[in-house]
Amino acid sequence: MKRLIGTIIALFAFLAVAFVSEVNKKNAEKKTPTVGILQTMSHPALDQIHRGIIQGLKDEGYIEGKNLKIDFQNAQGDQSNLKSMSDRFSQENATVTIGIATPAVQSLANTSGNIPVVMGAVSDPLGAHLVKSLTHPGGKITGVQDRQPIASQLALMQEILPKAKNIGVIYTSSDDSSASEYREFRRLAEAKGLKVIPYTITSTNDIEQVAQTMVGKVQAVYVPTDNTVASGIATLLKATNSAKIPVFPAADTMVKSGGLATRCVSQFDMGILTGQMAGQILHGKNPATLPVKRVTHYETVINEKAAHELNITIPNSVVQAAQKERTNYQMSLITSSIGQGLLWGILALGLYLTFRILNFPDMTVEGTFPFGAAICVSALVHGVNPLAATILSFFAGMVTGLVTGLLYTKGKIPVLLAGILTMTGVYSVNLRILGKANVGLLNKNTLLNGQLLQKLPINFPTIIVGLIIAIIVIVLLAVFLDTDLGQAFIATGDNEKMAQSLGINTDNMKILGLMLSNGLIGLAGGLLAQNGGYADVNMGIGTMVIGLAAIIIGEVVYGNLSLTARLVAVVIGSIIYRLILLLVLQLGFSTNDFKLISAIILAICMMLPLFEQKFRTRKLLKKGVEKP
Repeated sequence: MKRLIGTIIALFAFLAVAFVSEVNKKNAEKKTPTVGILQTMSHPALDQIHRGIIQGLKDEGYIEGKNLKIDFQNAQGDQSNLKSMSDRFSQENATVTIGIATPAVQSLANTSGNIPVVMGAVSDPLGAHLVKSLTHPGGKITGVQDRQPIASQLALMQEILPKAKNIGVIYTSSDDSSASEYREFRRLAEAKGLKVIPYTITSTNDIEQVAQTMVGKVQAVYVPTDNTVASGIATLLKATNSAKIPVFPAADTMVKSGGLATRCVSQFDMGILTGQMAGQILHGKNPATLPVKRVTHYETVINEKAAHELNITIPNSVVQAAQKERTNYQMSLITSSIGQGLLWGILALGLYLTFRILNFPDMTVEGTFPFGAAICVSALVHGVNPLAATILSFFAGMVTGLVTGLLYTKGKIPVLLAGILTMTGVYSVNLRILGKANVGLLNKNTLLNGQLLQKLPINFPTIIVGLIIAIIVIVLLAVFLDTDLGQAFIATGDNEKMAQSLGINTDNMKILGLMLSNGLIGLAGGLLAQNGGYADVNMGIGTMVIGLAAIIIGEVVYGNLSLTARLVAVVIGSIIYRLILLLVLQLGFSTNDFKLISAIILAICMMLPLFEQKFRTRKLLKKGVEKP
């Protein structure tokens, strides 16, 4: 009878949880914002911007399919399509719209209603009458200006072709952005005594005839940021390559398609900035007061194959400058990974206390991490001092550890299930704290953006803060584990029955361990929320795998160590793990694959000791030593 009653109660509990989950799901669907992305046409440069926008939205905590709906439309160069697609976004009541290239933005701007419009790479927002001013747009439109370093592009052209005097410029007459860039290029070139000859087109159908006319009169061709020319770049290059005339495009994608060289702003980076600005508007920022931004970093891109085919020797100064820029870029990625590794290392240290010392897995981590982030971000939004908010995230984590510990020791619920129950319940708590699925820290003071830290090179504030906190945590843990209480904690994990025979209250040790572990995990959540600029209720997914990967990598790389040295190895393992992910990203994998890659890396690392043992056994057998 008791079992039957228990079964009925469990069934009703399950139905209640299912009902609440369904209600929460429906409410979340109702509140899910929609971003309409309108792209003028397809070609590599605009496609790069589109990919960057998706990444920029992710940086602000908005992920398609989780807390964001994206309606992507491509007009394929048809002006009538732009109008109908813009009207579609208006009818669907999109939360924010993004236009990729000037025609798309202009179409969105002329659509009735007050739906915010974010410019994705518009060269001349003022000339196109899209904003009143770059610092105070004053309406529903803001975004990213595609401000290519035209003076630097001209300097590069002269450095490679010092004797060239007649420069042809091909652009679309109806494209305000490319026309603006042409005028700027002509002004700068004529000031240097060069002759600029313009050649205009109205569509890609004009490119072949115009190119044939142009190559007999110029020594080099400059292509501004022009969508139509970019779409027909192969046609242009067919004519110019035959005449051995080099083409200097404004976009790196056109160089990769066969152009000779450029100094340019990355189209992908512009897309990221565009997506981030759209995310800020989703967070509540007013586009009328959000200044138009632009990417200030540019790089030199050289097509060595094109140079060889054109019999052009690229000066060493240009090659060295390009290599230096590439090196600086790679260094910024490495320093970013090191900073991230240090912050994630705090989470790995927390996980180490339960996974290695207490010898059981704690699933609470995937609820504790976003809980610490939610507490920290909520406190910062309400004006709490960044240091105090960060400390609050530690104590928030201790609370979840306490709940899991009580369920495990007093409620006699298996530790795995106790962690899952706490993790599940904390999700709703996070929604209550944040008020919605995602909250940003735009223009808020954090532990990582103080005035003193902002004077440091990029990514170094994260490294400095992460290093200081990691050292403090390792020292405090080492001191604690060396005390009588700490030794009792270790003994509980080594041999629980033996510890009990020595008079140790093992239940209390487990609760203490779970509280300390989750306190550090909550602290990591708070720190990484400040570093990323937002808290999201779903940011805990996969965090356990990340922490375990850091632990296993540290153990595999450094082998048998003292307990204090193992703590250091865990943090170093976290850094190595981030560098491995960086390498994977550089090989061309998508960030969407990171969770899968993390699982694969963890599986490989956990199997390495087995492979090593088999290798040693085979080595001994070859030497004639009998297998033990």
